[in-house]
Amino acid sequence: MCNNKANQRLKTGNGIFSGSAAFVRFDATLILIDLKKAGKMKKGFTLVEVMIAAALLAMSLSLFIGSFVSSKRSAVIADKRVEALNIAREEMERLLSSGYSAISAGSSVLTNVPAGYEESYYIVQPNSNYPNTRDVAMTVSWVNPTASATSSITLYSSISMAMDRNASGNP
Repeated sequence: MCNNKANQRLKTGNGIFSGSAAFVRFDATLILIDLKKAGKMKKGFTLVEVMIAAALLAMSLSLFIGSFVSSKRSAVIADKRVEALNIAREEMERLLSSGYSAISAGSSVLTNVPAGYEESYYIVQPNSNYPNTRDVAMTVSWVNPTASATSSITLYSSISMAMDRNASGNP
């Protein structure tokens, strides 16, 4: 029946398909008919197939969840690092704004830091290359909450007597 319709369309040129396209449709129709004749296709899955699918799903989910845990840990570490950097900047600005004459060589513990940054300090040293200049190293330390390891960040700056209005006598 399908064979006659396809042949008629091919011969007359009327219809949706013409030329070799009719054969493609014709062949696809034959394949569908053959599958229907084959009949008895099994419906459903075997227990082994279900177990393999469940195992693959469990492995992929564990990798997916593991990547979320790892990214959360990285985000917490990055947040602590940014917070420490901001603390170090604020303390450096506070120290340098006090002027050259108020900063003496030596070291001191930072007092205006939040809890968790107790081992924070700064060191002031004379600069060996430039007279009347002092180098400041500001270190802020903290304990990583995810790794139980101590991390630190250090900012470096210099202050010169020439830039200090109070020490050089400039108005």
